[in-house]
Amino acid sequence: MKIRASSGQLLQSGTVQQSGSPLNVSSLPKGWYVLSVLLPDGQQRPLPFIKQ
Repeated sequence: MKIRASSGQLLQSGTVQQSGSPLNVSSLPKGWYVLSVLLPDGQQRPLPFIKQ
């Protein structure tokens, strides 16, 4: 998984060990982000989210 700011800057990256595991985004300021996940079939799926 990768978390990018709305500007495209990479802020966090890593591996999720288990589906449904919470991601710690407490260090991120409020704003709009994109979480990109790599699916088992090799595709990347962007998932936008807003931290309030």
